Amino acid sequence: MYKGRALAAGMAIGLAGLLNCYFGGGYVGAIAFGFGLLVVLALKLDLFTGKMRAWIDGEINWKELIITFLGNGLGILLMYVFGIALQAYPNIKETAIKIMLMRSELPFSIIYIRGIICGICVQIAVDMWNKNLSIGNAHPFLAMLPATAFVLLGCNHCIADLLYLFYSGAFKQVWQILVALID
Repeated sequence: MYKGRALAAGMAIGLAGLLNCYFGGGYVGAIAFGFGLLVVLALKLDLFTGKMRAWIDGEINWKELIITFLGNGLGILLMYVFGIALQAYPNIKETAIKIMLMRSELPFSIIYIRGIICGICVQIAVDMWNKNLSIGNAHPFLAMLPATAFVLLGCNHCIADLLYLFYSGAFKQVWQILVALID
């Protein structure tokens, strides 16, 4: 069950990344990306960024953390393959290349800071969800806003960036994912 939730979380974030790229990024793409985090929260899936916090707090062991990362990565890979099968590949690929190109010359410190901002945004979304913060009946949609914010800010999300890496072929930028992993 644990491995399945990690795979499903990777697929949800992969779908979010596909939607972001399909819409060419920008506001609509960022909002679409927020949908992926909403799916993870609503279905209580295991996303590496959330499990990293659980590992730091001593709630899970390092093996569970690695299994989560690998499951998320496999989910991303599946969505990459499904994205090609959808034949929306050119539009998605162009946006992924644009995203990775914008980041290609950034120094370690900026990538690190962007990863921290992403983590803060994700934690805010999780806290909003868990505490049922809402305005009227807008609760689920409010949890999407922090994810939308980090996408608009160009922040690095170690799992979502795997999708952009696959589509862009910018494998020399894998170091950026590793930097985002450590913050």
